Order: sequence, then C-alpha cells, then structure tokens
Amino acid sequence: MPYLALYLLALSSVVVMAPGATVYWDAFGYVLQAINGDVGGLGLGRPVFAMATHALARAWLALGGSPWNVEILLRVACAIAASAAAPLTMRLALDCGASRRAAWMAGLAVAVSPAAAHASGQVLTDGPGAALLVLACVCGVRATVTTRRSTALGLGAGVVLGLAVGVREQTLLNAVTLAWFVWLAPRPERWRLGLAMAAGFVAALTLPLVFVLLTQPAYVATVRAWIVNMTRDRMVKTYGWRDLAVYLAWLLSLGPVVVIAGGLGIAATIRSRRWRWPLLTAMAAPALLQVAWLATFRGVGYSPRLLIGALPVAFAIPAAVAVTEWAGNSVGRWRMALAGWILPLLLAAPVAHFQSAELTATLRDWPSRLRALPADAVVVTGQPCPAIPLVRAIVTLDSGAALLDGPALSPSNLRTLETPRSAWEPVCPGWAWPSNLEERLNRALGERHVVAADLRGSSWTGAEQRAARDELERYVRAHPIAEISGQLIVWRDEPR
Repeated sequence: MPYLALYLLALSSVVVMAPGATVYWDAFGYVLQAINGDVGGLGLGRPVFAMATHALARAWLALGGSPWNVEILLRVACAIAASAAAPLTMRLALDCGASRRAAWMAGLAVAVSPAAAHASGQVLTDGPGAALLVLACVCGVRATVTTRRSTALGLGAGVVLGLAVGVREQTLLNAVTLAWFVWLAPRPERWRLGLAMAAGFVAALTLPLVFVLLTQPAYVATVRAWIVNMTRDRMVKTYGWRDLAVYLAWLLSLGPVVVIAGGLGIAATIRSRRWRWPLLTAMAAPALLQVAWLATFRGVGYSPRLLIGALPVAFAIPAAVAVTEWAGNSVGRWRMALAGWILPLLLAAPVAHFQSAELTATLRDWPSRLRALPADAVVVTGQPCPAIPLVRAIVTLDSGAALLDGPALSPSNLRTLETPRSAWEPVCPGWAWPSNLEERLNRALGERHVVAADLRGSSWTGAEQRAARDELERYVRAHPIAEISGQLIVWRDEPR
C-alpha cells in the first residue's frame, strides 16, 4: 500500500506541476521520431526510448487514433513510467537498511520533487531513465545481499542498467555502481555475480545499438554530428558566477530542503568516517560525480531535468535518513520536515504555469499560424522552432483528415489540412543558427520565399535565444520594404 500511495502521489505531482503542452525543446524531436520511426540526433540516439515511443505511436495509429494525439499519448506514457521512481526509491532505501519511516520520506522526496514532476509530464528521457536506474539499483542491491537468486537478480540489474543507458546515456557512469556491488558481495559469489551483471549489461546495451545501426542508414552521421555539436557547446560554455548561481538554483529545484539535507547528511557521514551503509555509498558516489560532471554541460543552464537521475540516491535517501535522525520522535519536527518536502512543489506549480502560459498558447496556435503561410515559407523563431518539423510531419500524415479540438498542437479553429506538400523551413537558435543570419534571409527573399520572423517575447527563452532574437529584430528593422510588400511577415507581441 505505501508503494501504491507514493506512485499515485508522484502521478498527482505531475498533474499539478507539468505544463499542459510540450514546451521542452528536445521533446518535440522525440515525438517526431516516434511518428517517423527515426533514431538519432542526441547522444547515441536513445534507441530504447526511441523504439518504445515508436511502438506506442504505431499502435495508436493502427487503432485509428489521430496523429495529433500522439504527443498526448506519449506524455501520459512518460508520466506513468517516470512516476515509478518514487516507490522504487522507497524499496531501495529499505534494502539499504533504512527504517521504514526514512524509506517513506525518501520516496516522498522523489514523488514531490518540483523539477522531476515538471519534466516527467513531457516526452523526455530523464524521468523514465531515472526510474530504470533505481530499478537497476534495487536488483543490484538484492543480488549483493542475498545468495538466493543472486545470479538472476544480477543479470536483471545488468539488463535494466543497459536499458537505462539506451534511454539516457549519462547512466553509463552507474556501471561503476554495479562493479562496486560485486566488490561488496560475499567473496564466493563475486565471479558469478560479476559475470551475470556484465552479460546482462552488455547485451541490453549493445543489441538495440546493433539493431539501429543495421536499420538506420543515417545513424552514424547523427551520432557524429552530436559529438561535433557537443564539442562546440563545451567551447562556448562559460563558468562565471552567474552560471554557478543558475546551476545551484536548478539543483535546488529538485527540492531545496531535500538537496540541502542530503548534502548535510553526506557531509556528516564523510566527516565522521561512518561508512555505515556501503551499498548506499556505492550508488551515491557515482551519482554525486554525475552531478558535478553535469555542471560542465551548457544545456544544464536551461533546465534542471538533466539532474533528475541523481535525485533518488544522491539526495533523497541521504536526506531522508538525516531528517529521520534529526526529527526522532518529535511531532513538531516531523511536521516541519513534511512541510519542507511538500511546500516547494505547491509553491512552484503556479509560478511554473504562469511562466509557460504564453509559450503554451503560442504552441496551441502554432499549426494554424503555420498553415496561413505559403508551403515553402522560411520561419525564424525560438522555442517553438522544433515544433515546425513535427507539425509538418503530422500535416503530411493526416492530410485531408478532420482535426480534433484540444490537443496541444492541434489548432482549435482549423478543421482540415490539405497540404501534404507543406515544407516550412525552420531557422532555429542553437546548433542550427546561421553564422550570418542576414545572408541566410536575404538569400531566401531573393529566391522569392516568404520569410516569417517571430519577434514575440514568449517565443524566445534563455540568454542564447534572446541574443538570436535581437539579431532577428535588427534584420527586420533594416528591411522595412520587404515587410511592407508582404514578403517578410513579422509576428509581434500584441499591445496590452
């Protein structure tokens, strides 16, 4: 019963916290991959996640579902998968030796994490990847502490961790955890357990990659492009005080009291040299290393979702243990602890919805706005940019079919689409932003393409995108004749 309660609480947190539409940049690409059956673009392509979402999309379409509702289907599926991390964290804490009360608090910390709840309601790899990682740790801990079915549990731990890497590559670092488990196992069991874990891990990691390599002709090229772009990102990554402040803010968005209490608990353990729980240490050490490593990623400046995988073992379980020792049998202290766990979610939810309201409205209107453009128009925008190829693919797939009102990407005032030839060309900030925007847009105008310039403030998120918007605005000001003639269409904020 406590496990079911935590699971339902985690799902409820997603409902309370998550945006009502896809707002994360990568999520649009994952939905597009699910519809097209492609694998690639980020990391090793996240083949397990891509194939799972593709199977769901194919099944939905085969049953007669609208392609406009694939996004909603996948958002619900990701929330269902990601919410399993909360009860699994409780189980893991118990297996590591925590009291039932501390284990419940650990699961609760994951269930009501603002950052985790916000990202788990999107089509992203972070939430499901975290759930798989905790499940792998549960199997690994049980294989280490018991001789019954230890080989099967070790094999399961390896398989689940391999699948987790196929969902989120950063979990590859947690292979250190499995090796640590083997070292902690009874000496007679080590070779058998190590071989079982290694076999399961290698099989689950490599088989999806081999399948994708054989079936996706462009796979190697996408991985190579990702490596090049990540290298470029690291070259322009800054490490100033502002970057540190943003990173710490995102870290605290996992749950400020949980993160602080977890840090204090780990610090106290290190200072007193009380390595009471070596199994927890085997999981927390790689997770904390991962937290430090992610500070070098440029993408962590835009969202805390990259940190979600470290929440259960690096912060939630240590924080729960520390708070349980601090609260003891004091009812007042327990009330303070529960308030510190739950209040951040309740306070963050209205703020997050307010901040995303304009962007959500923009995305709901996006198909109608695009449909009003010529089929070969060039569209320059910010955060809605990755939705352009997604809408283009759905329009092609659903050409001539009536649309249902309501889905986040479905226009409420457009009943039919009849242009499978629509090929709106996006110009997006980030990796694909042209080195010379003026030259790129002048060429489009010279080739008689209509250029749509989106200058609405809600469409541009973060310093990098706002810098791109400023460049676009300078271009628009320098080309008033093109705007007057209608070849340059400009979307501006409506006066209030």
